[in-house]
Amino acid sequence: MGKGGGLLVYIYVLIILTIAAIQDYRCSKVSNVLIYLGYIISFTYQCIMNNRCLLTWLSGIVVPVILLFLLFYLKMLGAADIKLISMIGGFYGWRFSLYVFALAMLYGAVWSVYKLYRYRNFKERLAILIQYLNTLMVLRRRIPYLKADSSRDSYTIPYSVVILFAFITKLLFEVYKVSG
Repeated sequence: MGKGGGLLVYIYVLIILTIAAIQDYRCSKVSNVLIYLGYIISFTYQCIMNNRCLLTWLSGIVVPVILLFLLFYLKMLGAADIKLISMIGGFYGWRFSLYVFALAMLYGAVWSVYKLYRYRNFKERLAILIQYLNTLMVLRRRIPYLKADSSRDSYTIPYSVVILFAFITKLLFEVYKVSG
């Protein structure tokens, strides 16, 4: 996680991710200004406060974008979600950010199973998945993986929320590892 991973940096990241989660939950959008603020703070932290080079910061933000681009290209993940993971990489490095992403995938899967149970729409969602995969593989067309006439709450997950919880979990793992 780096030598200078002080409490103030954790607080900055938590504030940015919390605001992003609230924005995503309320209106399904995350402000680019907020994300760019995170990039600026992470750049300042890595290159000035933590005395690391520009390459360290760039690899932290670029590697997650490259590795997660396919999910964006297939319209399975939003650009803001990838930028948030990338911003985390700017602070803590690309490995840390991909660990957060893996935890977010796990939390998102649990939330999805809960929604399938709550809305009792497993067959409908499976049919949409099959149609999506058929369009993607057979017709070779990318379409959004959303059904326009479905109730928003029954099929969407504000992914910034699971990124926030994944980040908190990863921080708790780090604190436990240091103190344990």
